Amino acid sequence: MGEPKAAAGRNLGLDLLRMAAMFLVATLHVLGAGGVLDSAAPLSPDYETAWLLECAAYCAVNCYALLSGYVGVNGRFRYANLALLWLQAAFYTILIPAAFALLTPGTVGTREVIRGFFPAMSNHYWYFTAYFAMFFFIPAFNYLVKHLKRRQMDVLAVSIVVVFSLLPTVFQRDVADIFPGDLFITYGGYSPLWLALLYILGAYARKYNLFARISCAGAFGIYALCILLTWGEKWMVEGLGMKVLGEYIPGGLLVSYTSPTILLAAAALLAGFSKLRLPAWTAKPIGFLAPLSFSVYLIHVHPLMWRYVMAGRFIAFGSYGTVKLAVSVLGAALGIYVLCSAVDAIRAALFRWLDLRGRLSRLEERYVGDLWANE
Repeated sequence: MGEPKAAAGRNLGLDLLRMAAMFLVATLHVLGAGGVLDSAAPLSPDYETAWLLECAAYCAVNCYALLSGYVGVNGRFRYANLALLWLQAAFYTILIPAAFALLTPGTVGTREVIRGFFPAMSNHYWYFTAYFAMFFFIPAFNYLVKHLKRRQMDVLAVSIVVVFSLLPTVFQRDVADIFPGDLFITYGGYSPLWLALLYILGAYARKYNLFARISCAGAFGIYALCILLTWGEKWMVEGLGMKVLGEYIPGGLLVSYTSPTILLAAAALLAGFSKLRLPAWTAKPIGFLAPLSFSVYLIHVHPLMWRYVMAGRFIAFGSYGTVKLAVSVLGAALGIYVLCSAVDAIRAALFRWLDLRGRLSRLEERYVGDLWANE
């Protein structure tokens, strides 16, 4: 079965996945930085509800990384895209400190100002820094995927999953503190290495159309099963610890970017969204909103926003009761998404007015040309 296409040739489902994944990122930050997970009483219904939402959202970053390979393997590699992304990040790493300096004097020093001009080097955003490092090797990854034979790619993909997902999950430090933890130094997935590996897996899935035999409903069913397994492991370990030992023992063996269940959940969402059949009228709103989604991350995760706006902001949700807690968390995440998108619509209009994409593309054509056209 082919992928549903928009009129202009784009897969609307993949654009919608970008938006959905960023909504899940915002959900993670409401629960984590916002204080919901820490404020809910351990093993209470509120606690279990909050952690179920956490597990459901945890695959968001993996979705972005897999999607980059799924789309990028057949796309044209352009340095102009990274330059534009740098300017997009710098727009906020410069603007947000300036706003804080005006509104809350004393919160911004010279160090923050200087770092704002180097968003990837200052590690303001771990994902952008990791993606920046990985980006320069994308032509090599594409060449590898396009030129290896099917059996070779199969072995490579299985090796990635076993070595960097399965083994680090089984041999964690948490297992009686016997093993060193983070066996192959992926920092739990917060690294260029993990993003590169997922890029290759996403490209592999696209090259061989691995999602051809799975239905949209089946893919979302796999996602739901992975989330229940991830949450269920934590629930079972903590419940048994309290029942058998009479003390709270934190679970969460599978709650990690590199966890097999979280990796499979992301792949399932990619498969499901790639097969969505969306009405034609959705092309315009999705086409407008999807490019704004990355700035939702850039705005609300900026260190000053993280410290003075996000930290502990949603602690009260932890005692709301299960239904109200879930609605409040998802509502807060949606509010963050909508507000940040509205702000970024202004930035996007400014960039279009300045024709930054066109200017950067012309500079690349002039000085680099089609260096990787036949990779």
